[in-house]
Amino acid sequence: MFRGWRFGRRRPDEPRDELAEIFPADADPEGLLLQTARRVRETLRSAAPPEPDPTYGYHLRASLMAEAQARRGPRASRQRRLGSLFGVGLGLAGLAMIGVVLLSVLVLPQGARRVVVQASVQGNPRVAVTQAIDLSFNQPMMESSVVAGLKIEPAVAYEARWKGSQTLSILPRHNLVPNVAYEVTIAKAAARAQNGATPLSNIVIPFGTAPLSSTTGGSPPSLVAVSQVANVQGAQGLQYAPDGELLVLASGAVSGTTGASGPGSPASGGGAVYALTNPETTLAVNASGPVVSPDSQSLAYWSPSGNGALTLMVTQIGGNGQPQVVASSTVPEPQAAWVTDSTLLYPEPNGLFKANLDGQVTPAYPFVKLGSAGFFEVAPGGAALFAEPGGVPTIYNLQTGASSTVAGMQGLPVFSPNGSQVAYVQSQGGRESIVVANGLGGQPRALVVAAPGLQISQLAFSPGGQYIAYIADTPGVGAQLGALAIATGTSDLISSLTGMSMPAWSPEGTAISVLQTAAAGTYEVLTLQLSSPPQLASATADASGQALVTASNVAQLQVSGGSAALTAIQGLLAPGVSIPAATLLPGRFDRFYAISSTPSAAGSSSFQVALELLRDPIASTPAEYLQETATVSVSGSSGVLTALTLGSPTTLPQGPMVISASSTSSGAGSTTFVLQFDADLDPSTVGAQAVELTSGGQSVSGLQVSYQAASRQMVISATGLGTGPLVLTIGPPLADVDHTLISVPYQLSLPAPPEPPPASG
Repeated sequence: MFRGWRFGRRRPDEPRDELAEIFPADADPEGLLLQTARRVRETLRSAAPPEPDPTYGYHLRASLMAEAQARRGPRASRQRRLGSLFGVGLGLAGLAMIGVVLLSVLVLPQGARRVVVQASVQGNPRVAVTQAIDLSFNQPMMESSVVAGLKIEPAVAYEARWKGSQTLSILPRHNLVPNVAYEVTIAKAAARAQNGATPLSNIVIPFGTAPLSSTTGGSPPSLVAVSQVANVQGAQGLQYAPDGELLVLASGAVSGTTGASGPGSPASGGGAVYALTNPETTLAVNASGPVVSPDSQSLAYWSPSGNGALTLMVTQIGGNGQPQVVASSTVPEPQAAWVTDSTLLYPEPNGLFKANLDGQVTPAYPFVKLGSAGFFEVAPGGAALFAEPGGVPTIYNLQTGASSTVAGMQGLPVFSPNGSQVAYVQSQGGRESIVVANGLGGQPRALVVAAPGLQISQLAFSPGGQYIAYIADTPGVGAQLGALAIATGTSDLISSLTGMSMPAWSPEGTAISVLQTAAAGTYEVLTLQLSSPPQLASATADASGQALVTASNVAQLQVSGGSAALTAIQGLLAPGVSIPAATLLPGRFDRFYAISSTPSAAGSSSFQVALELLRDPIASTPAEYLQETATVSVSGSSGVLTALTLGSPTTLPQGPMVISASSTSSGAGSTTFVLQFDADLDPSTVGAQAVELTSGGQSVSGLQVSYQAASRQMVISATGLGTGPLVLTIGPPLADVDHTLISVPYQLSLPAPPEPPPASG
């Protein structure tokens, strides 16, 4: 609080003199400012302005004090501060400012006294790296002020575009970095509305980006661990929300693996939607066909209305408000699909309609013909739609209105995450196959042809679009989970478990959740953790890369946690090695980086893998990270963990950080280093001045340093190296595009290369 302002006590029924509070006697001893202000107020009141906002004075005082604080010197007196703000002689400029101040107090509309902003990325830990950051303000803003006060950490080079005076779109010049926790902030003083209003505090919007999809594109992912999430009575559906929340639709009770009772059975007339957190949370009752909005903030579902129709309801996930009705339909089992975060598509007997959250309903796509059940499936991005008019599978191009029928389709199709492909099961000659085609038409190609008698169903694209999970039901064996690599057509079963159904990929592509039949009407929700994190796929060809993969599997289990994580990590330990459970599972973290893998000694099969576990920021807590070093011994194509050492949780520093590092050496005494950063770097700071390389303790000169802005990679090439160990250090003056210096220098050490064998005599 600024000491120059005093707030006197008054009775609740005593009228306030806001001008006396704004111009107190100790700051205006002669009363000139107060007298002038009162005269201006009387003049304004005679013009019969709108009713004043009774609370705006508090916010106005705060704004005035912030302005006065900015303009005064450190030793200015209270009287000098007011004098510098309004003018010592109170001339025309001072009178004009008082007039503006009083006009704001008297005529500012109610409800516009503070700035509020909404962002679709707010709190979402798995935002697509291609997504723009859209900010929606509750009133017209001072556009240049907002942009000037905006900051993104880690730093991002971006273009700011205003769509009107209330919506700001932040467009990164390059895709965001995968698997990074971001935070957008706007200083309170800069987030100024056109009427002078500001937010109550700095605007802080934390979010994270999704990792790249898992494993290589040439072979299906492999299984690391299986965890039991919940027991479900009458399970009807399973899906992930975009933010990673696992949801189940059930006609009966749900309970966690600890045996604690869940929310109980829904009322008759439909199922209930549960979020499988601990404890389980009921999101909706008497529900069917639930779908989550792209921003994970809203859940839409159908509910009986009592007059034979179904009503389309929307409830806020995590909110306490009542569900709102946005539309109704007389179709027996209608679908619903989110077109945007605030618009839904749904069927009526006479066609498709769009409904906004404010209840506005309009016809949509009149050229689309639906079947009697009203079923449809919309491709992500809204370019294509599947329906079955007259029972004939048909794909519509929603941009042109053209349509094409699909021959031999069994069951329902599934669109890829970007909408460019559609996959379905086709039956020909008594054998089933998985077929993939262009989402808007084109020649289909069969990728997998099943053995006679084997049935394939329930296809599910991975988030990256390079895999398809499916259920394979073999006579005499049962329903098992399989996966197909689209690039090569290679497929395999992920596990030997049977009784599987409804596979759902986690948003980051590192796990698949399924329902497993336990007894009549009873299911277990299982989550299958997959191997080989995406950023390591290219490194699996050599021993160093295999060590990186093994250590990263450990880190992935540390981040995902779960009841089976400890057992799975212990399964990766070398025989005879025992590591305390508190070290293997050091706490809750949201993501990890596998930074580098270096030999423990020249020619060694043991590697030191540098890892960082990260905890995402929230509005009140900054991001934290924990450094750990995994020692991995590699034999053949597999690695085992022999040691794990931990640092201490530390607040994530400002400035750019290295999130991966690799090196390639040749026999000619040259080495190339590739470092990837989490921020856009200032190219003028990238050079030999920020790099130090020593070989056997001697400084190496003649380094070639370049920067690839699109990938945020620094490439360092050195030649003429000796035979000693290499130590690479990156430090100031390296800085990001916000001119923030690297605050934690990065260092990578490589052992001396093995001595060449002696020449034979």
